[in-house]
Amino acid sequence: MTRRSVAFWFALILSPLATRVASAQDFYSRDEVLDVKSFWESQVTNVITESIKPSLTGEQLVTEKNIKWEFPTESSDDLIGFGAIDSRVILPIRSWMFLQDLVVAYLWQDVNNCPSTVLEYDNLLKYRSAALLPGGRYPDPIQAMGIPSPNTKTLARLSPEFARRMERVFYGTMLFVTAHEVGHVVLGHSGFGSVENEIAADDFAFSILAKQQVDPSGVMVFFLLTAPLLPTVAELSAMNRKPDHPMSGHRVKALGSRLIDNPEHYYPGAKSSDPRIPMLKDIGSRLIKLGDDLDNLSRREELRKAALNTTLSQLITCPQSK
Repeated sequence: MTRRSVAFWFALILSPLATRVASAQDFYSRDEVLDVKSFWESQVTNVITESIKPSLTGEQLVTEKNIKWEFPTESSDDLIGFGAIDSRVILPIRSWMFLQDLVVAYLWQDVNNCPSTVLEYDNLLKYRSAALLPGGRYPDPIQAMGIPSPNTKTLARLSPEFARRMERVFYGTMLFVTAHEVGHVVLGHSGFGSVENEIAADDFAFSILAKQQVDPSGVMVFFLLTAPLLPTVAELSAMNRKPDHPMSGHRVKALGSRLIDNPEHYYPGAKSSDPRIPMLKDIGSRLIKLGDDLDNLSRREELRKAALNTTLSQLITCPQSK
């Protein structure tokens, strides 16, 4: 079978699933979004003030000062709709809400030693029509995985361990996302994205986390939870579509390799016996494994078939009483 015919057959298989990912408009009412808009603006401002600005120098500071920050409440259809255009950084409120709920579900299941079903949830959003689900709509992550309460403060009271991890991990996630978009502006990226530009912006953001000594597990969690949800370069190429914010195995593996090959760049002066070094290498290994899966179209087709048979009840693995 020729390369062209392989692409043709995968286009037939993947076209309905790469074009119909759940939309940001499927989650959270307009009133819910407006209620938390000021909260998310303050959280991002805190990240910028505490960690991003202190890491910039010279012309980078001048460029950052001219950034126009936008927090749309009526966002595009993209669930993970963060982006940068020229001197604008666009951080939709619904995307922050959805990302936080994904992290809450992932960490709650992990803290309570429940099997993680976030990947199955991602695949359900990516490969299933809402019309075929109960009520004809997609559940948000908290509903889908049966988390006791959508209020993180309530969950913190139920589990101090969850509270500590959520604060640490999500700060790293927020910093990485925000710094990545700042990186696009500072590095002068424009127009349609390329994998090379994404890798450069990832590297820029990760360098800021390293300078500020922020726990890098938030970066791993971001990719583990969102990369499987997004159409990959391989999927879009099979349909002759050009991505504007490319997700690819090569991109994810580049970050994983950096952690494995040069952990001392993150923790300068750390000895090989430092327990943080194996932690970095474990994160790197998990990112490389994720990257391999992202670029494997056969694996994506396996996940699609599994998603078609996934029921909402299978996503709930933690008893509500925990």
